[in-house]
This record gives sequence, structure tokens and C-alpha cells, in this order.
Amino acid sequence: MQLFSSRMKTPTTHQVMLAASELGPYIPGIGQAYHTSVLIDNEEYQFDGSGICVSRGLSSHQRFTRGHELIFVGHTLQSPKAMVALLAAHFQPGSYDLLRKNCNSFSSCALHYLLEASMDSKYSCMESMVQNVNNYINLVSLVMPGYQPNPFAEGFDVELVRRDITLQKHVPRGPKERQSRAWNLVRRLRMAARKAKAGGELLRQVLCGSKTSPAEPESTWSAEL
Repeated sequence: MQLFSSRMKTPTTHQVMLAASELGPYIPGIGQAYHTSVLIDNEEYQFDGSGICVSRGLSSHQRFTRGHELIFVGHTLQSPKAMVALLAAHFQPGSYDLLRKNCNSFSSCALHYLLEASMDSKYSCMESMVQNVNNYINLVSLVMPGYQPNPFAEGFDVELVRRDITLQKHVPRGPKERQSRAWNLVRRLRMAARKAKAGGELLRQVLCGSKTSPAEPESTWSAEL
């Protein structure tokens, strides 16, 4: 008797790499700013003012001329589509902020979802420079002229998103568990994501002048990482 069908599918593994490019000059005492993205089987996933973007190759790095790095992170059984579906609630269009919620924030969360891996802190030195932009706006303006905080990124926290990822992947979903503190946290995170989405829609309406305009708005914030 044949116990196992020869047609059983083998789980698909995906190669995961982190791509990084130097952005701007090295700043003594602070470090080097980077643009990062995650490459899954030669398909790039990155975050900018239009939300989560998916493209072939390393298209988002083509505008940078130096300091390119491509780091192998590992192989994962996680689905890239499932990753995007989960993270889309946290990385809404119009919520990009140069310091508080940028491409590095997304890369960190994506690597956590795919491999429970952490990104080297050197790639997010600019973000760690200030924990509260409002208290250091003069310093930030010296380093990044023209920077204005995006109100739709207010309250974003990479660690909270990583915690949400862990909960959704590992916490049981029985009736009792839904009443636990863990699921209360998930609900709060999702509520914050819905508010960010509503804010993004309002921003697009203001910039485009119409609810029905098909054109994507140009970002009013500083150049994106």
C-alpha cells in the first residue's frame, strides 16, 4: 500500500537578501544613512510614499551611485504574499516619514516576518539619532534641510509591529485567547493602522484635489530613503 503520494508538494523555500545603498554623505558623530529593501527570489519589496512596492531586481537602488551591499539573510518557508498582506496594514500609502517610518522600518519588519531576523543597526543610524523628532527638529533640519515630520507616521513603532507579527504567526486563535492581553494589543495595532489608512486617504484627496483622481499624489515630504 502506498502511504504517500508521489505528487505531494514539497514546501517552497525562498531566498531572502537585504539590499542596501548609501544615501548622502557620512556624518561624523551620527553615521551613514542607507536606503534598504528586501529581495526575495530576485523580487524586491520596499516601502516609500506610495506604500509597499514590489518590483523585479533592485530597481529602487538604481538612483544611488555608491555603497551598494547585498547581504544573504537566509531561506524561508514564509509566503511573500502573506507578508505583504500582513504588513500592508502598518505601511499604508501616505504614511512614509523620512526618520520615523521609512524603508528601513519596513525592511526590519519584513526580515522579522520572513526569518525572525534583525537588521544590523548601522542601516538605521539616522532613525536612532532622534527618538522624538519634535524635541530635536533644529538638529534634524541641519542634517536634512527641508525635513518635515509626517503626521500620519505619528505613533509608529517598529517594535510594536514586530510584536504584532509574532503574535499573528504564533499565538493560538481559540475563543479564550481572543480575550487575552495579546489579542487586545493586536486590536489596538489594527485600529492605529486603520487611522493611518484614513489619514493617507485624506492626504491623497488634499494633494489631488479629488476623491476620484486616479493619479498617485506626489509626496510633500522630504526625499525618501
